[in-house]
Amino acid sequence: AKTLSEKLKDCDYRVKLDTKSKPSSCAEAINSAKYAIVILSPAFFQDEHAMGVLERLICRQLNRGERFILPLWHEVDERQVFKCWPQMCDIFGLKTSIGVPAIVREFRNKIIHGTQMCSRVCQV
Repeated sequence: AKTLSEKLKDCDYRVKLDTKSKPSSCAEAINSAKYAIVILSPAFFQDEHAMGVLERLICRQLNRGERFILPLWHEVDERQVFKCWPQMCDIFGLKTSIGVPAIVREFRNKIIHGTQMCSRVCQV
């Protein structure tokens, strides 16, 4: 997460790396964000705070009718994601195994050009 954050900052994106922020700070970040990169991992699904943030992100996306969640899948597969958050299976995402440069390139294409990200990882 830190490496990706630094690479995105190098591309002149404002990045907030959430490491257990206070609820008020988190709500402000969610409301003002243009995009939310969420790294879904086994540890993420075990973390109550992270799951709460994801719930708020999904609510925002559904309420505003906009696709602003950009998921990354790290050491998880379709079944694990579907079991924890079936809503995430409708969102195109990237696997971290493609590497940080490719992830940054795909996100930049999505953000700058509004293109669909290259892979739909959930085929459940």
